Amino acid sequence: MEFIESIRRYQAEGDRTIIDTVREYMNTDFLAYKKRGGTSAFERPEMYIAFRILRMIRGRLSTVKYTLTSEKWVEPVRELKYFEAWIRQYADIELNPNDNFKALQDNIGDVCGVLGVGGVQNLIPIVIQILYETNRRDELIQGEINALYFPLILPALEYALSKVDTERSEYEIVRYINKALLTEYYRLQIAQKGLRRVRRQDDNGDVATTYVLPSSSAGITYAILGSNEAFEYGSLTKGQRRMYDRIYDIVSDDFANKRFGEYYVNPRGYYRTKNRYIAGRLGMHEVSVSRGLKAIRSYLR
Repeated sequence: MEFIESIRRYQAEGDRTIIDTVREYMNTDFLAYKKRGGTSAFERPEMYIAFRILRMIRGRLSTVKYTLTSEKWVEPVRELKYFEAWIRQYADIELNPNDNFKALQDNIGDVCGVLGVGGVQNLIPIVIQILYETNRRDELIQGEINALYFPLILPALEYALSKVDTERSEYEIVRYINKALLTEYYRLQIAQKGLRRVRRQDDNGDVATTYVLPSSSAGITYAILGSNEAFEYGSLTKGQRRMYDRIYDIVSDDFANKRFGEYYVNPRGYYRTKNRYIAGRLGMHEVSVSRGLKAIRSYLR
């Protein structure tokens, strides 16, 4: 019941003991538990949450060495100097590998404020690579990884702890927290990076979800017709030309003013018009717009 009571204290009073406990369990040698039966051998429910966070940080929890050697930079020190020069324009923080980047660990929140979450996520692997090449001590570097990444996970953990129903069993609480933690973390990442979720159904009826960074680089004609191929504008009827011109003016104005809220994004990341939105702007029925654009597309070469 201590676990559940600590969550209740967090929800009622903001007591952060539960967070500190999870953070401490992140330093556990989970590989030793793998030999003793895996997650079923965990003694405390907080360990399941810590394990989930470590999985989120590394993608998989085999060995720290595996993760550190999975990516290589030709000149990590040069990359580090680039980040340090940017950071020091706004904050007096030195990125010093000789003290295991202590200043970075102590001021990771300020660095997030300068670089943004995405920037910090690009910086941390470079730092880890330098630490690994300098120390070759996995147990030391594991602690550094935890210290650097945990602030990025923390908002999602706080959200999950604040939403969980403490009247449920420990098993149900842990299950909910781990699921909410992952969902909220990715939601925050998507919002931070400006990504859009794209769902697409294949020929078998299976739906796949992916996330793309929206772009207007394909242009206005692509947004309207889904192609930049030349089309026989002169062959359009008078009514079709008038409809296309009006749509083009609407989309052109939206693109110029970066109004993309009413546009969808295709799997390639390009903005496309929604017939319902265009119909509303034109004062037409959606079916009429759909049929009109289909007719215009038939003139694509």
